[in-house]
Amino acid sequence: MVFQKQISLNILLVLVAILFLGVILFCPINLVYGKYTSIDVVTANNMITSGTYPNLTILDVRTQSEYDEGHLENAVLIPVTELESRVDEILQYRDTEIIVYCKGGGRSAQASSILDSNNFTKVFNVLGGITAWESAGYPVIHEFPSWIILLLLAALSCVVAAVIVIIYRKRRKNLKTTV
Repeated sequence: MVFQKQISLNILLVLVAILFLGVILFCPINLVYGKYTSIDVVTANNMITSGTYPNLTILDVRTQSEYDEGHLENAVLIPVTELESRVDEILQYRDTEIIVYCKGGGRSAQASSILDSNNFTKVFNVLGGITAWESAGYPVIHEFPSWIILLLLAALSCVVAAVIVIIYRKRRKNLKTTV
């Protein structure tokens, strides 16, 4: 009798393990967590480029410096640490598709949960983030960080000032020789 119960328990454990492995192995690429959907970069790229989603919003939840290093075209930057307090900036997109990405997928999952809790209905978290996006060879916009632009403007100002001083000194010298 005890032996029979042990066999039944073992069979039950094997069936549960098979069911669990089946769910893991045969789960589709789009995994649903809560109300938001996690998608791979291929799906994200298709959503962005297909034209099927005319009101699609791309939300970058990294920091400003990460965004400056490279971002998806037309991405809106709201760092995940500021999303709760700035969610009103994107309320008009509550019922349209929003693709959320970060560097590797962790912060975007957190941001997707925040959007879910604020009743956003079509939130798509990009698995692997911009790292996976770039690895797949998809385009990234690289802009000069603002400090480089300021540095170039400062250097240009120095050159202009030097030219003005040289011109002034030449004219002053010419005036002395004519007097």
